[in-house]
Amino acid sequence: IGSRPIGATSRRRRARSPGGSPARSTFSSSKRPGSGSTRKGRKRTNGRYEPDRRSWLKIKCLNREEFVVVGWSDPEGGRHRIGALLLGYYTPEGKLIYAGRVGTGMPVAELERLWQRLQLLVVDKMLLAEPPPRSNRFGSPLVLSRVHWVRPEMVAEVSYVEWTPDGLLRHVVYLGERQDKLATEVRRSRPHVDETESR
Repeated sequence: IGSRPIGATSRRRRARSPGGSPARSTFSSSKRPGSGSTRKGRKRTNGRYEPDRRSWLKIKCLNREEFVVVGWSDPEGGRHRIGALLLGYYTPEGKLIYAGRVGTGMPVAELERLWQRLQLLVVDKMLLAEPPPRSNRFGSPLVLSRVHWVRPEMVAEVSYVEWTPDGLLRHVVYLGERQDKLATEVRRSRPHVDETESR
């Protein structure tokens, strides 16, 4: 499946020049070496030139993709029902690979709906080809004793910034369940050009 870029900002703030009139801007985009994400920005055209400084307003470009739900973790504190959904995808050879987790973007009503739906899919054993890493550089440790595994039948759509070098998603936000897509059809999208060249 291919990833689709979406804008990360939902509100634009009007930049004003010192004189009080709106500041015009030009749009630019660039890719960070070794990263799958694109950074975009707007430059204030009436900004004063300084050799070592630039008037750029950075905007992150997000990717949008579907993943198989392979389990969920217990919540902490006052969170309702689910801490995070554990995500995966299938390789062309049919192996189910762990991709990361998502805990952002789910209101209480959706957490309750997902929890009720997942109860019907619970299994005793993990169905991933390899267990997920218990820790990584970009998130809190995953405690496997607090994870509940499910049959890989549910598909969730998420947005994310990039893949880490370890093959995990970063800055993931839940967008909804995809009931129109079979879990067995879920594949990882092709890497970006700069991702491929950096390896």
